[in-house]
Amino acid sequence: MTTKTGHSGPRVEYDPSRFPAFAVTVDIVILTMISSRLHVVLVRRGVAPFKGMWAIPGGFKRPSETLDEAAKRELAESRANLEKMLNEEVRLFSFPYGDFNKKLVLWCRESGYHRVFTISPTLAFSNPEEFVTGRIEVEATDWPIEFRLKVLGAYRWLPLAFALKQKILSSSLLNGILRGRGRPRETTRLQAAPPE
Repeated sequence: MTTKTGHSGPRVEYDPSRFPAFAVTVDIVILTMISSRLHVVLVRRGVAPFKGMWAIPGGFKRPSETLDEAAKRELAESRANLEKMLNEEVRLFSFPYGDFNKKLVLWCRESGYHRVFTISPTLAFSNPEEFVTGRIEVEATDWPIEFRLKVLGAYRWLPLAFALKQKILSSSLLNGILRGRGRPRETTRLQAAPPE
């Protein structure tokens, strides 16, 4: 089996029979701002296929790994590679769009991160031991009072409101009420009396 790689002839160090018939990869996109410009972290592939070429950090799921194990391994390896590239400790992790769950938080802690950032509207840095920290969206059009309310965690009740809304929407009482809305109402129609 040969693959087109832009090089003439198959790569000697790559033996496709060593991999399963399908290949699942686990990749991590790391973005950063440097001098007000967005940058993406790329690495040179250390192994075949495409050894020496630029790629986003990641790799193949090993045949003996579960997807969770592969993702956990890649999270730790990507942090180590980033530290090596930057020559300094990487302590913070921000979830893309703030989406996270308890398992991902645990993996970040196990990978050596000191703090993770989410979009949960919590009071940031209220506890020196906190690991999960909320972040807020700040707009240039925010009024000063709005900015202060955001920073002080005034919107931290939103997760409770969302959970309550979900509970109400899934309740049988509300479903009955909402179903009742769709039924035609009995109405009395006034008609002119037929001429005699």
